[in-house]
Formats: sequence, C-alpha cells, structure tokens
Amino acid sequence: MRTGSHLNAKFKGNHGAEFAWFSLSATLPLSAVDAGRAAELIVEACRRGQSSLIVGLPARIIIAGNALFPSLTGEVMKLINRLLPRPTGVEGDQLKSGREAREEGNVPKWIARFGESPVAQNNES
Repeated sequence: MRTGSHLNAKFKGNHGAEFAWFSLSATLPLSAVDAGRAAELIVEACRRGQSSLIVGLPARIIIAGNALFPSLTGEVMKLINRLLPRPTGVEGDQLKSGREAREEGNVPKWIARFGESPVAQNNES
C-alpha cells in the first residue's frame, strides 16, 4: 500500500538492498495500492457487511494463480526468494530506519518519485 511508510520502516541485514526492494514494492503502481483507494474499498466493504476483501489486482492475481496453479506459484515464489537480498555479517545486525538505509540503496530517482507524494499526503516525513 502506498503510504510513504517505507521511510520509517526498520531494516536489518543488507540495509541498502533491503530498503531498495521494500521501497520499490511499496511505491510502484503495479505492486502497491493507493492508500486512499484502499480505505474507500474497506469502508464500502464494511457498509455492505462483507467479511473479507481482496484489495488490488496483484493480490487477486496471486490468489487466483495459487488456486489454479499451486506448483507453478510455489516455483515462482522460490525464484523471487532467490532474488531477495542475501544475509550479511555482523554489520547487518544494526537496525536502521528507511531514511538511513536509503543512503545505502540504489533506487533510481525516477522510481523514488512514486513514493514522494504518499510521504507528503500521509505526513510520513
């Protein structure tokens, strides 16, 4: 969900790499839902007495993919797991905020702009 909270999240391990993948998944339009839109959907679901709600196309695709092709979904998840940052040594034990880790990460500026608007809107700065 695009809330801008990636700057206040806490990171351990390879700080820059952890921040990079987390901020990308939390800000890009195809991987994260606008917080205001999600709130509208949740309120409407509550009004209708809906007991569950799936917010966003990526979540729907993953759920449908797992229901239709569980083995393939498992293989894709294994591949994604291999792409995540690897563990580090003792230096990774230190806890850093997103603001601190951002300095070590390699998020291109044009991508980082996706997260700027939610930061301001949700008072995350």
